[in-house]
Amino acid sequence: MCGRFALYHDDQELQEHFRAVIAGEIERLDPRYNIAPTQQIIAVRETGERQLEAMRWGIVPAWAKDSNRPLINIRADTLAAKPYFQNALAKRRCIIPASGFYEWKEADNPGEGGKTPIYFQPTDKGVLGFAGIWEESRDTDGSPRLTCAIVTTEPNALLGLVHDRMPVIVPAGAEAAWLDSTNTDQADLLALLIPYTDGKLEAAPVSRLVNSPANDSPQCVETTGKPFHP
Repeated sequence: MCGRFALYHDDQELQEHFRAVIAGEIERLDPRYNIAPTQQIIAVRETGERQLEAMRWGIVPAWAKDSNRPLINIRADTLAAKPYFQNALAKRRCIIPASGFYEWKEADNPGEGGKTPIYFQPTDKGVLGFAGIWEESRDTDGSPRLTCAIVTTEPNALLGLVHDRMPVIVPAGAEAAWLDSTNTDQADLLALLIPYTDGKLEAAPVSRLVNSPANDSPQCVETTGKPFHP
């Protein structure tokens, strides 16, 4: 599960990392430290040219009975299991940029209080790219809206200390293969959906301010305790 993340790398860093241009409807990218489901986010899509586009985090498939519960995460193994997701895997892939992401750790001892938020980020403080799928839906006024979901997989050693899933982080060298709309080989694409390499992420507890989506400031990512190590 990936239920919150941050993106505070600036426009130029994102354009250079993904070799993408910013779509015309986006005036600027403000730093964000506590991005929550159903909010507008930025995703990279390749449709003739590679663009950073605005999308809503959460897909509502046409067959879904409850439109109020969008899918924010899709398991990697699910993408190969159902026709709808097989089609998305083949034709509607994107990358969701992030500076880091959060998971919540259960207390080690009963009576210690609630879960502790843990912030994960690259050891080199660079840009992460989550594997995603996108969909075009309609707003209440009938206008089109792009939506997306993050693909998850089994955890690497570090994530396994906190949670049983992690977002698929696409290595920089594999981003072109994931975004290539002419690449429809399911086996090749599924082979990219693996846990991130051990040693490339670091993690530490942060303030419980992040528990509320209303809090969106640099304080959310400030370390409050010792780093985690597998």
